Parts: sequence; C-alpha cells; structure tokens
Amino acid sequence: MSHSRKPFKISATRRKLIFGGTTALGTMAVIGNQALNSHQVKANENQTLTQRSPIRSANGRFNGKVVLITGATSGMGRTAAELFAREGAKVMFCGRRENLGKQVEATIRNNGGEATYMRADVRDPKQVEAFVKATIQKYGRLDIAYNNAGIGRVPGFGRIHEMTTEHWQELNSTNYDGVFYSMKYELQQMLKQKSGVIINKASTLGLVALPNVGAYVSSKHGVVGLTKAAALEYATQGIRVNAIAPGPIETTFLNQFVNPVDTQLYQQVSNSIANKVPLKRWGQPEEIANVALFLADEEASFLNGHIMVVDGGMAAHEGSAAEDRL
Repeated sequence: MSHSRKPFKISATRRKLIFGGTTALGTMAVIGNQALNSHQVKANENQTLTQRSPIRSANGRFNGKVVLITGATSGMGRTAAELFAREGAKVMFCGRRENLGKQVEATIRNNGGEATYMRADVRDPKQVEAFVKATIQKYGRLDIAYNNAGIGRVPGFGRIHEMTTEHWQELNSTNYDGVFYSMKYELQQMLKQKSGVIINKASTLGLVALPNVGAYVSSKHGVVGLTKAAALEYATQGIRVNAIAPGPIETTFLNQFVNPVDTQLYQQVSNSIANKVPLKRWGQPEEIANVALFLADEEASFLNGHIMVVDGGMAAHEGSAAEDRL
C-alpha cells in the first residue's frame, strides 16, 4: 500500500530531528508538528524496573572473568560496567571524560566491585591498542569485550550531498572505526587464549535507514556487517561475536536536543518518542546492559553473528517506511 507523505524537513528550533547514539537512544525518531500535541504517556507500575542492589555478589555469574568496555563513563556503558562488576567481573573501561571515569571507578569499588578506568579515545588506534594491552597487564587475560563507545549527534545533519566531510569523519571514526580498532586488538588476545566473547553496540539504524542522517546510518550498518563477518571468521576458534541494536533508551541524551528547563516541550518530545514504541515507554539503560550480560554468558553459547534488537517492539511494525516505525 502506498502512503502519501509530506516532505521531510529539519527544524533546529523545534528539535524535530532526534536520534540515538552510544549514550542513549540508539535509534531515531522524527518529530513532526503533530508530535508536540501528543498526549502524555504514563508508565504502568508493571513497566518499572525492579531496583537491584549495586553491591557485588559473592556468587556472581562472572566471577573471575575480565571484561573490557569502551565508552563506559556514562549512559548505557556505565550501567553495563556496574552490572558486570556486581556479577563478579573485573572490569576495565575507557572513555574520554576522565573526571566521569574516575567517578564510575570509585562507585564500583565502593560497592565491593573491581574496576579500573583508563582514558582512551577509540578514534585513535594507538590509544585503543594501549587500552587493550593495559587490560591484559592489569588482569592477565580478556574474556569479554563490550564495544559500546559511539556518538549520535554532531553538527551537520542534512542530505548526503550537503554533508560535510568533518561530519562524516567524526561519526564514522567513532562509531565504525572505533569498533574495528577495538576488535582488532581484542581478537589478538582472544586468539592466544582460544576463547572470548565480543559484543558490539549497533543500533536499529544499523538495520533500517532514515533520511538526513546518512553518516550515522552508514556507521551503524558497518558495525552490523563487521559483527557478522567476525562471527564467521572466528567461530571455530572459541570466539563468539554478537551485537545489540537498541531502540529509544532513557538517559540524559535527550537533553542535547531539548532544553530540560523547557519542561513542556521536553515532555512532549519525550512522550512522542514513547508513543512510537509498542510498549509505550522508553527503555532503560539496565535493559540494554542485561542483554549484554546475557550475550556474554554461557547461557548464550550458541548465539553467534546475531544482532539482538532491543527496541520495545518497534521493529515488529508491519510494512511502512522506517520513519513510521521509528
């Protein structure tokens, strides 16, 4: 069935273009004028996540395991670091924001976990190599790597012929090249061990596309392809490689697009995104972290080359174009 559509437009003043990066959405929502009149969505009590103790478990399922996480100074990466540590893992994580990294390290250690922060920029292969080597020097091995680092918003949204080379390079050097550099050095260690699990952070926009964000779409499609290729290359050498493709995840990412002081507009945009999710709510960082823990566990020992979509049912919508689903 064909659908008539109004031309796609970007309005910086109304923040109509919103899409996810490593610290939050992991997807895109196109907000039209009608979105600003959407009714408020209230989460039901049964939609609220059970609060769990941050204290390290004496019988954690990752006791003795070494976990490396990129981009874990905030958002979904930080939550994953805390959960892996709570389950007994020794966590080595990086990020560019040193103050936040030290805070996360202190929080984990204060709760009885083991974690070490190292400043590293995944856009620089030498820094990535040094980060992986430091992990081995500190903890002796590498069992699980969660390549979470990525970005979703830089100046220069627009059609491909209008895109600046700086915009293209900024997104792809972080979201795609950074994953390649990380895997390159992680795999070298895992091949020596003849074992390991790699989890890459993709996006629902690694599976579908939207206009005016070609660089982001391209970078996440690249992560999906690289994940599948690696899964095939190393399957017989004790190494599994999978990826997570998140939908809208509630962190501070929305603050970059809508000033939280403008509470009415902020709530309207937030509700509009929630309304596009069949579960009628945003996902929580812990819900993505829990999937990472599952993929890393022996419970998922037959999962390889899989892209785990975690989007509240958005991708299950029938037919129609991506902008209707997202």
